[in-house]
Amino acid sequence: METKHLSAKEAMELAVQKREKELSLDVIMESIRERALNGFDYWMTFGVVTEKEEKFLRDNRYRISRFGNGCVQVYWKPKQA
Repeated sequence: METKHLSAKEAMELAVQKREKELSLDVIMESIRERALNGFDYWMTFGVVTEKEEKFLRDNRYRISRFGNGCVQVYWKPKQA
């Protein structure tokens, strides 16, 4: 059996299927609150964050990073959420 070495991107693409579900602002904010209460300063999800939700988050000083396969990460300052 042959071993194939994968890049991190290739491994991520194989491990995680692309999600098409749109996330509502209520779901996003509830998830952020829950993560913040547990001491985290980021939330990562696989789903679609629409332009409307992204604008709301950016207007409220949240930072957003997008990765392949629909992965979105939202960062905030500890006392912000």
